[in-house]
Amino acid sequence: MTRDEVEANPELIGLLVMRNQLKKETIPAIRILHEAHIRTVMVTGDNLQTAVTVAKDCDMIDRVQRVIQVEATIVPASIHGAQHLQVLYNDPLATPEFIAGTVRCLINKCMAPNSAEI
Repeated sequence: MTRDEVEANPELIGLLVMRNQLKKETIPAIRILHEAHIRTVMVTGDNLQTAVTVAKDCDMIDRVQRVIQVEATIVPASIHGAQHLQVLYNDPLATPEFIAGTVRCLINKCMAPNSAEI
């Protein structure tokens, strides 16, 4: 069956709406961390736009703040070289030093052996 055949005469059979709602403790907790000058980092497998919206809703980031998406992947060892970390980011204004610092933070703080839950 071709795409044109599948998309011909569509009939709406339902609508699903999902809502991400913050817990009431979230905003005060983020505020306390900021006042204590503790850097907050979000690690999520969620959709980027959802994550940014949640971060803005709980004042983790300002509504006008620029967001840089960083994706780090461990590349296994192969005939082409040793195991290494591949880092991709989406902001042409982000310097390699900034990205390296962000990745170090993720590795050292978020991926530590004793940090099963963040």
